[in-house]
Amino acid sequence: MDLKEYLAQYKGKTVHVLINPGNAGDGLIHLAGRELLSGLGIRSREFLYPAPAAGDTLFIHGCGGFGGVSAHRVEQSRFYFDRFKHVVILPSSFDPARPAVRDFLATLPAHVTVFCREKISYDLALQCAAHPEKLFLSEDVAFLYDYGKWARRHGKGTLVCFRTDSDSAQESGPDCSIDISKYGDKHDAWPLLFCVSLFEEVHTDRMHVGIAAAMMNKQTYYYDNNYHKIRATYA
Repeated sequence: MDLKEYLAQYKGKTVHVLINPGNAGDGLIHLAGRELLSGLGIRSREFLYPAPAAGDTLFIHGCGGFGGVSAHRVEQSRFYFDRFKHVVILPSSFDPARPAVRDFLATLPAHVTVFCREKISYDLALQCAAHPEKLFLSEDVAFLYDYGKWARRHGKGTLVCFRTDSDSAQESGPDCSIDISKYGDKHDAWPLLFCVSLFEEVHTDRMHVGIAAAMMNKQTYYYDNNYHKIRATYA
């Protein structure tokens, strides 16, 4: 089921939204999410784990925290399962090769709906999900953002942006690399969007730098990370 189609049922309602604690890439997810919910007529109350939020409906923003080098989103999500009647995990990547992630999918309560943001995660999750009928496939929320004003900047030169953390598949990034996702945080996608808009060519293994560059019609070269997230998003 398409994400917009699914979320339309919440029009006119107020939902809680668990945001990510991360960098400017998360800021882009949140920015796109606000635009999406507002456009659908859904009011939102954002908060960070471990705030003692509770209520009827919770949206959990997508991220890579259900696999790869980190499964921190597993316990954060479980913390709220008993506090809300309905829980929707927005488009995320999942790596059931990690026992914690596999167990999470195998024990999901029936009131939790999950969106996978690429087909590899979706196919892997289907193999172990307690309620496969509650699993859906939809693109990362960042694809739904309106990049119009940024795309009008044609830019010059080449941006090289590689990860410098444990999620990287590179032994070492190029000397000319600048990890622009670090400049900005969960509340601020502007530095990422502005920086990408200045260039005509982008090389990156940062998922949301690559999405932003492609959506701005930059010549984009996407490099793999240490699990399937990048190649699956590219596909």
